[in-house]
Amino acid sequence: MSAGLFFGAVALALGLGGALARRQIRRPSPSRAWWMASMLGYAVAFTAEAVTVGPGQWTVGWYRAYLVASAELVATMAVGCAYLAWRAPVARGFAIGMATLTAALLAWVVRAPLRVAGPWLAVDAGQHILQGWGALLYGVTAGVGGAVVVVSCFWSAWRRRALGPAVIGAGALLSSAAGSLASQGLGLWVFPLVNLIALVLIFLGYEWSLVVRRPQVGVSA
Repeated sequence: MSAGLFFGAVALALGLGGALARRQIRRPSPSRAWWMASMLGYAVAFTAEAVTVGPGQWTVGWYRAYLVASAELVATMAVGCAYLAWRAPVARGFAIGMATLTAALLAWVVRAPLRVAGPWLAVDAGQHILQGWGALLYGVTAGVGGAVVVVSCFWSAWRRRALGPAVIGAGALLSSAAGSLASQGLGLWVFPLVNLIALVLIFLGYEWSLVVRRPQVGVSA
């Protein structure tokens, strides 16, 4: 059941990413490109989880892919949120920083000797796997990215009096809590299910964030 839900999440992420790609072809946008990259990261991370959750054992190859994708999806979403909340020059500067961190993490993951042993959910959470520079790079990339997603989205929702950014922030918080919920004895299937719901919320929030509220023009009776 868990593998099926993860594969469902893969299909959802690819479908949402494809919808964004079609729009990007018609009307290129730097912000949309980062959201596309985030959906691709979700698809790769969910694929790694779907393939390994059935046997209940991670492989080094799939875990390398998961590490990079799980950090990349947060980093690129953070940049997408920055474009929604901040001025374009600031967002571009932040994008350079997050891209640099993600590239450094990729370089470390490719070269580092990794030993993936232990319960599937514990390895998924990185317990006792990441050490030294790897732990630092992953923690900064995912930690800073996650904080920017939540803070910028809720700040943007308050500033614009808009629902969309708040829904993105809520989806991000729900996704971060998925592993904790699954580890509380509710069943491993809770993990992909909560992530599916979170991904839908994030995408809906993104869509609603693009709606510009215009002042109504009064019409005399």
